[in-house]
Amino acid sequence: MKFIIAISAMLSLATALPIRTSVDIQETGGAYTCEQNQNYLGGCISDSSNCPSTGVSLAQCQSLCDTTTGCNAIVTNGKSGGSCYLKTKQGTVSATSDGTVSCLRSTCASGYTIVIGDEPNWGHVMAGGSKKDTSSSGACGSMCDAQDKCLSYEWYPTRQVCNLNIVAQPSDPNRHEDSVYCIKKTTAPTAHPTFKPSTRTRVLPGWCREWRHQNTRQSREMHGTATYFTGTSVTQKSCIDRCDESPRCHQAVFEESGPWGPQCWLGNRKSSISPKGSRNCSNAPASRPRVPCVDFCYNKEGWD
Repeated sequence: MKFIIAISAMLSLATALPIRTSVDIQETGGAYTCEQNQNYLGGCISDSSNCPSTGVSLAQCQSLCDTTTGCNAIVTNGKSGGSCYLKTKQGTVSATSDGTVSCLRSTCASGYTIVIGDEPNWGHVMAGGSKKDTSSSGACGSMCDAQDKCLSYEWYPTRQVCNLNIVAQPSDPNRHEDSVYCIKKTTAPTAHPTFKPSTRTRVLPGWCREWRHQNTRQSREMHGTATYFTGTSVTQKSCIDRCDESPRCHQAVFEESGPWGPQCWLGNRKSSISPKGSRNCSNAPASRPRVPCVDFCYNKEGWD
C-alpha cells in the first residue's frame, strides 16, 4: 500500500514516517508527493555527484532537487548516513522493504495551487482540452489561463500531456500516474462579500435567462460547497447574500413559492438579458402541492 507522507519528515529507518492525506504546499520550490518502500527507477540527472549525494536528510534532498535544473523526482534511503538520488523522472516503480522513500516533485504555474487528485476517464476535461506535447506545467497553466471555462489542469511530465478541466476540485482524491493537478487560486463562496452594490436594477420577477447552474454534487466538486439551498429558512435576502459572497456567482434564482417550497440557486454565468417569467412547475410530482412557482432573478451586475 502506498502512503503520502509529510515533506518535513526526516529520513530514518528506525522511525516511521508520518502519513499525510494531501500534498504539502510550498510557496517556493516544489511540492512533493512521497511514498515509503517504493523505489523510482527513472534516470539520474547527469551530474554523478548527485547520484547519490550522501549524508543528507529527506528534507535536504528535496531542497537539492529544488535547486537542480531538470530534477523531477528523488529517491532517498538510509545508506551512507542518508543517500539522495536526483532523478529526471519517476520511471518504473519497484517495491522495496528497506525504508526507501521516493518522491515526485510537482510545481504549478503562477496563480495556481497544487493538490492531489484526478479526473477519471476525462470526466471533467473540457471539449478539446487534452493537449499533447506540453513540455511544462507552466505551459499547461498558460493554456488554462486562455480558457474562461478552465478552472484547473492536470499535467503529466512523463507523457507531456495537459488536460484542461472545468472543475475547481478533483473528482477523485487519488493521483493518476505522475500527474500534477493544479487549481486556479480562486475560492467560492468566501467569508466576506466580494461585490459592492450598485444603483442598477438587480432583482426582477422571473427565472434568470442565459442561466448556468451546477447541481449540488457538481457544485461541491467545483467550489467545496453547495450552490443550491432549500427550506423555510431560505429567503430572497439570504439567497442574494450568498451570491454576493461568492466571486463565481453572477446570477441567483430565488423561488419564493412552489411545489418544493422556498429554494435558492446560485449561477456562474453573466447575462444582460432580463427574465421573462417564472418557470413552469405543472409537472411537479403528485405528492407535491399543486401551486405555481413564483421566481425572482438576482443579477449581480444588474440591468440598465
